[in-house]
Amino acid sequence: MDNNWFDQLLPKVPGILGSAGALMWMQGTWPRKGAMLVLGIAASNYGTPDFVVATGFSEGLAGFVVGMFSMTAADWVFRAWDQFALGPLLNEWVRKRLGLPPKDGGGRMTPHFSLAELTASATAQRQCLDNTPTPEALQRLALTAAMLERVRAHLGVPLIVTSGYRSRAVNAAVGGVTSSDHAIGAAADIVAPKYGAPYIVAKALAPHVNALGIGQIIYESVGGKHWVHLSTRVPDKPVNRVITVSGKKTLAGIQEV
Repeated sequence: MDNNWFDQLLPKVPGILGSAGALMWMQGTWPRKGAMLVLGIAASNYGTPDFVVATGFSEGLAGFVVGMFSMTAADWVFRAWDQFALGPLLNEWVRKRLGLPPKDGGGRMTPHFSLAELTASATAQRQCLDNTPTPEALQRLALTAAMLERVRAHLGVPLIVTSGYRSRAVNAAVGGVTSSDHAIGAAADIVAPKYGAPYIVAKALAPHVNALGIGQIIYESVGGKHWVHLSTRVPDKPVNRVITVSGKKTLAGIQEV
């Protein structure tokens, strides 16, 4: 009985090794990597027999290849989900299909941006932190919303705000710097999937910062995620007005990273 169990497990080992090996060059959180590892092992288990028939490879080699490349495919799916903000788009599509009204609440600050949208924070909800803006921050948020409205009109597509106002407690919880413009209501991180990837959006906006009233634009790439940071505050050094941040590196201008 024990030998039979071992004999069944042995052919699956190359697929497990191929899936685990692919983790070496993949980015993201460990829970996400764990989910991809499970997908890779499952794909190797069910896809190897067909791959053997199609290629003539040995079962061990076929399991390794299927495990490795299925992990790569899963990584591409996760990256696309993040980069094109498919979660919010799917949420709105489901709401429309069910006949539910768009998520709003908190009052409109401009025709297309609400206070609720600019103060939403998953971290604040998860850690039960107050993210109510101060009166001063509320005034700055009005300017931020007006800037986003101009950006939306310029691009001609909807914007998705991934991070807006953060109270000091929320800003600390997400690891933001103490001088963050988010903490004073002067900044928002956005994506515009109907226009293109964040890099394309940043390149389109950078030449028009003055006309659009953008104080600072940053194309940010951190942990495999990409977004565009827009602030109404003009930095002290002109070189910092249009920059790229990739991990711990800061580059002048909008650079593809």
